[in-house]
Amino acid sequence: YVGLGSGDIMRLFINASTGVLEVMRVGPPGDGLVTARQGRINQIMKTPSEWLFVAYGGDTASHNASIFKIDTSTILEDPETHKRFMPWHHVYQHSVQNLDIVAMGYSTADDGIPRLHFAVERASPDTAASLMLQITRPLVGPESINTTYDFFQVTSIIRMPEDDMGDPLITGTPFQVLV
Repeated sequence: YVGLGSGDIMRLFINASTGVLEVMRVGPPGDGLVTARQGRINQIMKTPSEWLFVAYGGDTASHNASIFKIDTSTILEDPETHKRFMPWHHVYQHSVQNLDIVAMGYSTADDGIPRLHFAVERASPDTAASLMLQITRPLVGPESINTTYDFFQVTSIIRMPEDDMGDPLITGTPFQVLV
């Protein structure tokens, strides 16, 4: 997976049966992301499963850094544009604009609970260090676990997997959203 300056991701794959290099643009799907979520790719991280985490945006005054998880096991096609893509799911959006997510890591160390660790760049030269954050169980949908998501930051937004409200990646129409 290669992050392009346009914000797109290109997947390079060698077909095992033919030996041919296949190139596919992974996303974002449809006509792209809403303005506040647009930008460049700062980090790409593959998990042990079929998910790819991408730190995206935050590079200008009107954009907030976000983390998306991309389902690499599914390839869809937009019926209008015929663009092939993998489903994107929004996991995190930082509350302060114009700050990048500069590092990401994934672990299940010491207690077996998966955690997504990430760092948001410092807000100003007066701030001593980057902000270090983590989200537990970032790959599990909230409806399928009995425990809550542990999230350690008061001022940001966390979107549980499948938000799909306002993102052009849904294949159907939601009729009701409950919080």
